[in-house]
Amino acid sequence: MLKKPTPATPEKIEQISLDALVPQNHLVSKIAKVIDFEFI
Repeated sequence: MLKKPTPATPEKIEQISLDALVPQNHLVSKIAKVIDFEFI
C-alpha cells in the first residue's frame, strides 16, 4: 500500500550574534575592541 506524501517541514532559521557567544573578558573580545575589522 502506498502512503500519501507528508508535507515538507520548513527549516528553522536561528539568528545568533557572535558577541553574545564570546565572553567580554575573552582575548578575542579584547582584540576586537582595539582593531577595526571593517576593511575585511
